[in-house]
Amino acid sequence: MACKAEEPTHRIPPELNEHVMQIRRLFAEEVKHRESELEHSVTLTPGQKYVRKELRVVFGATTDEDLKGQINLLEQVFSASSVERCAAGFESIEAGAVEGIIASGCAEAFEVGVRAETFGQLTMPNSPYLTQLQSLIKNVDFIMWQPVSERVLGAAGIAASVNDVANQYASIKAAAQALNPSIEVLIGETGWPSQGVSFNNPDGSLNHGRQRARLLQRDRPVGNANQVQVMYFEAIDEPWKSNQNNTNPSDPKGFMGAEGHYGVWSYTTDDDSGSFVAKWTIGS
Repeated sequence: MACKAEEPTHRIPPELNEHVMQIRRLFAEEVKHRESELEHSVTLTPGQKYVRKELRVVFGATTDEDLKGQINLLEQVFSASSVERCAAGFESIEAGAVEGIIASGCAEAFEVGVRAETFGQLTMPNSPYLTQLQSLIKNVDFIMWQPVSERVLGAAGIAASVNDVANQYASIKAAAQALNPSIEVLIGETGWPSQGVSFNNPDGSLNHGRQRARLLQRDRPVGNANQVQVMYFEAIDEPWKSNQNNTNPSDPKGFMGAEGHYGVWSYTTDDDSGSFVAKWTIGS
């Protein structure tokens, strides 16, 4: 409808442009989601659909454009067929832990596995955890066995330690594959701190770079001989795990603790910009 020249005018509301841009953003977001649905609706597994649904809940709850971009990227990653495995870790067998892992959403989307030190219990007929572990083994695609770290300290030397770990691995693998013939038995995580006090070395005297090298000399031959992956812990130090506000000198997670020093590389602020440095170059 055309306006007459004498028609009174009104000011445009100051928030009009903001509202228009908001509608435009919402429209663009909806287009992206529709395109994503068309691309992945046929191939997505139930687990992937669950992850995408949860990501969209977070997406809708934020107005941060950078965060929305990150969520869109995560959605693309979890919608891709290249996402293959999801691993859960636990330090001890607790009531409900096994059932929770088996029933997790990622079990429907990808291969699911568990990392723990406790798989040696599979070879012990009288273990109080045997039934739960057997149930777990039957329902996962892979396990990651953590060789007990103390065994690297044996006075008999590296060769004996290699033999010890190889025998343990063979026993665990045989017990696991008797329950689930298709299960994959990996080694990991395995690692050693370069300094600090730890649960298996309370005075910290053995926590140094040479001992970490011995650990690699122990586990790498076992991995090579069995053609199995060995996951080393870890690439870079996590200094926040050695809490500087925790002043207990015997706590592995305190200011003297080893938890923050498992990396092959450490972060240094010796230069203006900060950088990562290999510990073997600084004698650590």
